[in-house]
Amino acid sequence: LNDIGYNTLTVDYGKPEPNLRQFIWELTTGFYSGAKELASIIDFLQKYNPDLKVLIAGESFGAMRSNTAMEFFMKNPNVYSIQVGIPGFPKLSNNNAPNATLRIDSNGVESDAFHEMDVPYIVLNVLKNLEKIKKEGWAMAGLAPGHYYNWGFEEVRKEITSYLNNVFGRQLN
Repeated sequence: LNDIGYNTLTVDYGKPEPNLRQFIWELTTGFYSGAKELASIIDFLQKYNPDLKVLIAGESFGAMRSNTAMEFFMKNPNVYSIQVGIPGFPKLSNNNAPNATLRIDSNGVESDAFHEMDVPYIVLNVLKNLEKIKKEGWAMAGLAPGHYYNWGFEEVRKEITSYLNNVFGRQLN
């Protein structure tokens, strides 16, 4: 976006790691508390700059939070979302703002086990690879094949570039 003349500011919205009970609560509510907090930050920024375009991007559970946050902006033409690798939980993975959201559920290399909710496969691999998870993280440990999205993957780059061209109306390469 900077290369085509936009001034950008990247803000990393990260919440502290919850304990298991907090995580299950967040998961069952679509990460509502974090989404509401994120939405209030965006509302504040747009209050003082009404023409500000906001792009919320999230991966995996962050994509679920992004999706829930989009409930607050369905009528706001200046808030957009890119959601990659959203887990395929029934009801929690519905697209809340399809006209303003790019949803990528495949990295173009292999199918995403989290998106497809291949639970038996994931559970068995988690149990076999607990130490590897601690060192490398979920996706990098290969426990959920396809649940790794990288700008270097042609399909991911092509979809995001096309979406940004449509949203911002200038040609990105």
